[in-house]
Amino acid sequence: LDVYSNSSAADTLEFKIWDASTGSIFVDVTPDDITFVTDGLEGSLLNPQQFDAYSKVQENYALQPGWNWVSFHLGTTDTLHLATLLSSLELQDGDQIKTLGNNTFATYSTTYGWLGNLRNTGVNLAKGYKIKLSNADTLVNIGDVVDPTTIPITINQGWNWIGFVSIRPMNINVALGNLEPQSGDLIKGRAQFSVYDEQLGWIGSLNTLYPNQSYMYKS
Repeated sequence: LDVYSNSSAADTLEFKIWDASTGSIFVDVTPDDITFVTDGLEGSLLNPQQFDAYSKVQENYALQPGWNWVSFHLGTTDTLHLATLLSSLELQDGDQIKTLGNNTFATYSTTYGWLGNLRNTGVNLAKGYKIKLSNADTLVNIGDVVDPTTIPITINQGWNWIGFVSIRPMNINVALGNLEPQSGDLIKGRAQFSVYDEQLGWIGSLNTLYPNQSYMYKS
């Protein structure tokens, strides 16, 4: 790995590891105390420098103006504090976040911050959310990888807003493999949908569920 600096002072190097199989960026990497040295060399051919990555990853959400359908799948205390969870966004008056249910929303004010029920309750990994922004922005979420089997998602009769607790895209038949759908059940994302038939299975344009996205499920 070639490393260079435009500074005459010693810079501290920060390393992240990208997992090509999932597209995830691991941010808790050791060693984390290597200092840049001009003409220096770390490791050797016979004893290369080893890097270890732990379970903490960084997810980037590319959000567009208007409504975005999102979910959160990383374990972090930030999910309990809306202002911290969304602190990477440059928010404007009237920006919103909401989920299905009574009083499950919050609106942003440049004077008072987040106002509404979600301000105090935070977000739930099992639920889907919709975020309305005035401008395009990137939401940065850092946390630990969660075992999806530890986050049960309750499906009620009628419409449900559900999250997708996985770091990998997953075929719809695998993602909903533990579910016992009925003919006519419907799942849709922001731009695609599929309907269930007892003979044919899931039919439609929604064939894969993706991390960071949320879905509406009609049971």
